[in-house]
Amino acid sequence: MLSRIGILAYVPLLAFAGTASAGQNALEKLFAQHPDAPAANLCMIRHYDKAHLAAHPNQNVTDMLVYIGKRQGEQDGYVNYNINAQVRFRDSKKNWSFAGGCGREAGKSTSIGCGIDCDGGGYDVRLKDDKSVELTITSGVRLDGEEDGQKVETAGFKSDDTTFVLHQTTLDTCLPVIYDEGIKAGIARGAVTQ
Repeated sequence: MLSRIGILAYVPLLAFAGTASAGQNALEKLFAQHPDAPAANLCMIRHYDKAHLAAHPNQNVTDMLVYIGKRQGEQDGYVNYNINAQVRFRDSKKNWSFAGGCGREAGKSTSIGCGIDCDGGGYDVRLKDDKSVELTITSGVRLDGEEDGQKVETAGFKSDDTTFVLHQTTLDTCLPVIYDEGIKAGIARGAVTQ
């Protein structure tokens, strides 16, 4: 599927366990778990078909792939995440990426807020349902590959590129965009499954 859509994205979410109830799935556990739960990983994806894009002419994003990883523990009252994403835009043959340091207030917030270094913008990720998350661009996002804020004419977010519903897929789909070699090796061996 990744080769068909030609995009990559990396958003790390680490682990579920501990305080989550037995009836919760991986996404619910991720957003509800205790900060000291072990690490876990999820892969989220979305491809917009021609019919959707025709109905949304101000949407420039055609594909998004996201790998999410929660880091174990808590720092200054926040549960910490790494979230990286890669997108493809209409009429662009290049994959564009963005990444940020992310966190949510331990025990209070269910939304993960992310900021990109050097005033590069921000985005939030929240649980939508038992198989989906919603990624919302809150304050613009600087894409990797831009120089001094200049975008390639065919790339970049337009007015209808603010909120994206992403669906859970197999973790190995995100293998090409996982930057932690230990996690990547664990997934390849079958030792890391979430």
